[in-house]
Amino acid sequence: MQGPGYVPQPPHSPSQGAQITLRAVFVALAVFSCGFLAWPSMLRLAVVTRKPFHWALFGLAAVHIAIVTTLIAVDQGEDEFETPGNIGMWLMLLGMVTSVAYYLYADIRHFGQSGPTQYAQSAGYTQPPGTGYGYPGPQP
Repeated sequence: MQGPGYVPQPPHSPSQGAQITLRAVFVALAVFSCGFLAWPSMLRLAVVTRKPFHWALFGLAAVHIAIVTTLIAVDQGEDEFETPGNIGMWLMLLGMVTSVAYYLYADIRHFGQSGPTQYAQSAGYTQPPGTGYGYPGPQP
């Protein structure tokens, strides 16, 4: 017959336990590699949220690790790092801390948003309160 059709299905989101596990895995990956593998967390964030800003942050993380790796590779120290190696290691650790902190902030915020979505707003017909079954609404 005539009608608005079916209500679209809301997108599938992973369970709370799966989200926490993924956060822990990506943070551990960055921390246990001393920041060398901090870019996968930015890649996951960009893929999940699909925001251009997060894609730009992923590109920045990739450029950052390339610069840090170059600084460490250029170092001429035999047993210890000299100036370029020290700067590279400090930058790597700083990048690890900032990328892990922003990844946790943005991922928790993305999956923690509550409130009506476009699916909840368009689901079914609504009536003003107190007007059902022919009864008049409340008088002012």
